[in-house]
Amino acid sequence: MKKTPYYLLLSIIPWFFPIKGFCNNVDSLPNPKYKQENSKSYSESEAIKFFTKNTDKWKSVNNFSLGLQYFYGDKVPKNYSRAVELFTKAANQGDANAQGMLGTMYLQGQGVPQDYSKAVEWFTKSANQGNDSAQYLLGTMYGGGKAVPQNYARAAELFTKSAKQGNPKAQAVLGLMYLKGDGVTQNSSKAIKWLTSAANQEDAKAQAILGVIYYQGQGIAKDIQKSKYFLKQSCLNKNKDACDFYANFIH
Repeated sequence: MKKTPYYLLLSIIPWFFPIKGFCNNVDSLPNPKYKQENSKSYSESEAIKFFTKNTDKWKSVNNFSLGLQYFYGDKVPKNYSRAVELFTKAANQGDANAQGMLGTMYLQGQGVPQDYSKAVEWFTKSANQGNDSAQYLLGTMYGGGKAVPQNYARAAELFTKSAKQGNPKAQAVLGLMYLKGDGVTQNSSKAIKWLTSAANQEDAKAQAILGVIYYQGQGIAKDIQKSKYFLKQSCLNKNKDACDFYANFIH
């Protein structure tokens, strides 16, 4: 077995870097709990007709639905500006999914100028309605200190709410916070619990961190076989650091 290159350990578990760095690496869009009842394929004109009919009757549902079509370019040409317009209408009508999507667009500057304050505003409205993706993303804003004072404890509260609803990204970052003791009391058992929940949902970061934990025997019995398993799974999920770790230390 080769000696552990230290930089690879740091690339997987950022011991000497704040949780802020993890929170700033946001790669998640809200996952709207929306089921399209009509699975028919539409031409552009048919899609617009279907989702804009009876707008007054359906209100936020149709605005949100058509906004998704423009956001993803599904059955209509992709148009972020039009998506923002429709999400805004639905968000102002109280649709939590639209509020979350609108927050993401302000966060990433899609169809609107990037505006962290507006992102926080819309994530907060959506999170207050129990949207797990918005809770996660709002947590990253507090963890990263974007448009709000950096507050790891508040971030942990939001990640916990999201994680309890099964959000794997929230589970992964919450596990890391328990591992490091950022915003919560350090607790290896809780760290492993949340990281394992995320890893079982194919979260590559959680799988990589678990691989290192089992390799080092940190807060748990050292288990090279489990380390191999989680690092391999993370590598299969295209985590380059896990691939490098696996190749250098395990294989």
